[in-house]
Amino acid sequence: MHLRDAGTCLETLRQCYPPVTEETLAALDAEENETTLRMRKEGWGATKALQPMRKIFGPGLPPAGSQSAQDMLRKALDRQGSGCVAAMQLQGRQDRPAFEEKNVHVYAADFPAFVMSTEAGFQCGDGAYDMKGLAKEYAILNLRSLVFVHFFSGFRRRGDLHQHLEHQMIAPGLELHIISVDLCLQKEQGNLLAPDAHAFWQRQIASGQVIGAGGGPPCETFSAARFQDQGPRVLRVAEYPHGLPALTHREWRQVLVGTRLLHFLLDQLLLLAQCGGCGFCEHPQFPTWLRSAQPASIWAHAAIRALRLLRCCGITSFDQCVFGAPALKPTTILHLRLPRFRSAVFAKGRMGRCHHGAGAHSRLKGLEADGMTFRTARCKIYPPGLNQTLAEAILAHTTQVYADTSIPAELPGDLLPFCHSDFVETCEVQPDDHSFHAQV
Repeated sequence: MHLRDAGTCLETLRQCYPPVTEETLAALDAEENETTLRMRKEGWGATKALQPMRKIFGPGLPPAGSQSAQDMLRKALDRQGSGCVAAMQLQGRQDRPAFEEKNVHVYAADFPAFVMSTEAGFQCGDGAYDMKGLAKEYAILNLRSLVFVHFFSGFRRRGDLHQHLEHQMIAPGLELHIISVDLCLQKEQGNLLAPDAHAFWQRQIASGQVIGAGGGPPCETFSAARFQDQGPRVLRVAEYPHGLPALTHREWRQVLVGTRLLHFLLDQLLLLAQCGGCGFCEHPQFPTWLRSAQPASIWAHAAIRALRLLRCCGITSFDQCVFGAPALKPTTILHLRLPRFRSAVFAKGRMGRCHHGAGAHSRLKGLEADGMTFRTARCKIYPPGLNQTLAEAILAHTTQVYADTSIPAELPGDLLPFCHSDFVETCEVQPDDHSFHAQV
């Protein structure tokens, strides 16, 4: 992998050593293919290094074009012959100008079965998917207002993400506006299933009025609680990620709503990635303890596994108890241009994992005392510590990018209908199933 892109190193080797014979090359290919197939099954991609590249001790090879290199090549040819052309080109490698963009081909077998954690991808997209650089310049060039949107926010409550970001000054006279959007808040405007809603928010992002967005799309149809004895019926598995056969009409609508809302958020995040914005997607962590049952999870979704290849995207898994949640609640967040969030998570507990000891948390199994509400519902509410950490990461990004800009201080008029400030108590949880309150 190093020699494929490092032209100087390859040229040095080619002028010091002859290529191997065709028989040797065929044997090496067969061995490499067998190793590659075995490692892919274990989740290792084509570019995963077993050890970091390092410079070894001892004398280096003579530089390409030198007399010493020519003498070395002549002696090697005397010992083993001329070899084959294919090995000289590293199986078809063609010399190209250094400035030419490299073509990267990604195949299904290169994706892991699911994603638990990754710092950043490698796709820069001509700078569009960088953390800063050209992506930052593009974001500033198209800036019209500083608005962050929290989708699927649920009811407003004290200590939520909205409160942590509200009235935050990026610079003197420059305020970050925050909007919470949910069906239980805005009714018609909060119906994110509507095609008009998808087009509306895409326009706001593309025009530079929204510089960031995030949220946790409904997870009840993906929940691992459905595999427990006292849980509701399983609606999805890995083989049928969009719904098991023979679902009831109500179950089918519930699955369809969950899928469409997930795709809604991923569409917004992809556009934000292209426009230099920031954001996040939160969902329960892949239940590794259920892997034999082949559960459905958004972290096994092809779109998520593709997004994690972008240089501006990272994925971090952690336990919500390190932020003050009453239960363990393993969680994964895809964060777009929010590297501070990842470092803040790893500073909690045991690198983001529970440090409270066995038996310290209540189990999210079965029903509450009312006999109707599942105990998993209470953990749909983010703990204040998680909201604060997300807010700090968002503020750090916006300050770094937009602190020196000058834009109108008011919230854009077409976003004013989304303002909502009615608070509820922490014991009141938004409903699990909005499929009968929204137009699918």
